[in-house]
Amino acid sequence: MKIIKRFLLFILLLICFKSHADKLEKGFEKLKVFDYFAAKEYFEKTLEDEPAAAAYGLSKIYSIEKNPFYNTDSARKYILFSDSVFKNLKEKTKKNYIQFNVTDSSIHILNDYICNDAFKKSQQNNSVEVYNHYIQNFATCSRISEFIALRDSAAFRDAQVQNKSNAFKEFLSLYPHSAQYRKALSKYEELIYIENTSDSSIESYEHFMSNFPENPYCSTAEKMIYTLSVPDKIVSQYIFYVRKYKNTRFSAEAWHEIYKLSVKEYTPQSFDKFKSEFPDYPFPEELTNDFQLQNYFFLPFKEKDKWGYINELGDLMIKPSFEEAALFSDGLAAVSKKGKYGYIDKAGKTIIEFQFQDAEAFHNESAIIKKDTLYGLIDKNGKFLIQPRYQELSEATDDIFMAVKNEKSGYLHKNGEKVTEFIFDLAGDFINGYAVVNKNEKYGLINEVGDFKVELKFADLNFIQNGLLKALSENESWGILNVNGDTILPFIYDDIGEFQNHRALVAINGKCGYVNEQGELMIPIKYFYSSVMLNTGQFQGGYSLLKQKNKSVLIDTTGKVISFSGYEDYSHPSGGFFPIKKKKKWGYADSNGKIKIPCRFEFVETFDEGFAIFKQNKLTGLIDTTGKEFIPPTYEDIKVLEYAILVRSNNKYGLLNKEGILLIPCLYDKIEFISSTIAKAIDKKGLTYINLNSGKIIFNSSKN
Repeated sequence: MKIIKRFLLFILLLICFKSHADKLEKGFEKLKVFDYFAAKEYFEKTLEDEPAAAAYGLSKIYSIEKNPFYNTDSARKYILFSDSVFKNLKEKTKKNYIQFNVTDSSIHILNDYICNDAFKKSQQNNSVEVYNHYIQNFATCSRISEFIALRDSAAFRDAQVQNKSNAFKEFLSLYPHSAQYRKALSKYEELIYIENTSDSSIESYEHFMSNFPENPYCSTAEKMIYTLSVPDKIVSQYIFYVRKYKNTRFSAEAWHEIYKLSVKEYTPQSFDKFKSEFPDYPFPEELTNDFQLQNYFFLPFKEKDKWGYINELGDLMIKPSFEEAALFSDGLAAVSKKGKYGYIDKAGKTIIEFQFQDAEAFHNESAIIKKDTLYGLIDKNGKFLIQPRYQELSEATDDIFMAVKNEKSGYLHKNGEKVTEFIFDLAGDFINGYAVVNKNEKYGLINEVGDFKVELKFADLNFIQNGLLKALSENESWGILNVNGDTILPFIYDDIGEFQNHRALVAINGKCGYVNEQGELMIPIKYFYSSVMLNTGQFQGGYSLLKQKNKSVLIDTTGKVISFSGYEDYSHPSGGFFPIKKKKKWGYADSNGKIKIPCRFEFVETFDEGFAIFKQNKLTGLIDTTGKEFIPPTYEDIKVLEYAILVRSNNKYGLLNKEGILLIPCLYDKIEFISSTIAKAIDKKGLTYINLNSGKIIFNSSKN
């Protein structure tokens, strides 16, 4: 009886197996003819008894895009299920599945296809949520690292759109291993600085430095505190700063400013008073040295092929022993011996040994040097602030140096740390915290920490005022941007000039007009334009000289035309004196056209400090505001300078003092000003020092 029961059970199982096998086979047959509804039904009925093959068939249905059941999540679920079951099947069963093309290889091929399809679909959506979904559900796919990279990129994009520190903080927290982490951190630090100092007050900068001491913008905040603390640059403000902010980056500079402003005359009384008022002055040795030597201006002079120093009285201060000698700056002077440069103090003592191929003057307690063909930066103790590793090193702006390494430009901080990588073809000086850079013939703008404020996409980029730049687009049209990259003036112009008197010239189609700093057209574009007008068409003293119908047109900043009937031409005014031309002669009128100085000169220039240059018989002189000849027309050229009047005759230069008295005859090839009281004249015989107050020759190399 038991044998009969077992036989019947075997027959029943055989019938069931045959039934399941038939349904599985029908499922694959229906799949071949694209009858997805029937195939799906057969596979679902055999899933429990034939899981590996049925799950494969279901995954196949769900992975085919052009059918109503298409779903990558379901396709992924069933192929993973099929794979896990298939691994544990008996070899006999695996061989039986070959007829349905269900093999280890086909399972993995389908799995890869589903993974790639999911990757493509996620790219089309391109959202963090979708990427996270696929990362969670497709974690074992070979392209998971690409999923993660795309997710991170999308998250960074979303943070950029929000442009808030919290958004970048969340990004940094969620994606610490992303490729955008450094950029996000930099942006987070910048936004933290901006958000916490939006009112630009000393208090906000203090709180920022206290709350975020590791933020790289602390140095910018420290500078702003210093700048805001001394708005008028007077002693009391510097005192307040050094008392409140001890041992900061700018405390030494503030102390030196206190000293410079307090000690106007280098007398014992002045030094004693200063030491009494400021017993905590941190540089007592400098004070003592200045007391002894600062009264004198040291002048390099040459004697028997060696250089030394004399003072402004001609007294010998340092014996000639150097091959070259420069002026003193910050208490030190660069000199050379045996082809090497070092630095000495005013006592003639070597402070920094002779070791450099070249050495520049000290500024702000540091100097650029050249060692072994490369440039670096040292402090007054000779310690390297920037190691000599650079082909070029420019003068600093706000403690940031432009440097060249391996033919590429970048920026360094005074402490030697890199502000940017060396990736630029050109790198400009920083102007109020921003610098224009060039790479691959494209221009952009960076800030003091090296972040791009304007991306590298313009054919040209130039500052035309603090905070404003003119930019040349790829279609060769000019526009105006602010330092944040916002467009102030659209890119439609042929040329744009610099701002003067709150007006900038703009030109299009051979005509020009003027805009203000907000990009508003203040003077219509109707005047003749040529490229020279980028200079000649600038406003000077509230007026600009333009051309219309081959005639000069003088306008003010409102666009009002200043006309003078009966005159042939006119030029830029100054101090109420309008140069006018009548019968081919020049003179001056007031704003109403009334003659102030008759038209009797071949040519006149604008008045400056009460004097104007004029020409008569092709020679140059000076007149005062009454029209009286202050200097007769006896020179080829005249330039009124800060300390004296430079004149040229027979192609040689001389000097007059501000009273018009001859100090130096026109005998020299070149004249330079060493200070407000000393001039250096150079000719073939050598150099001569002259005291501008007395006209006395201090030193003449031709007599040595």
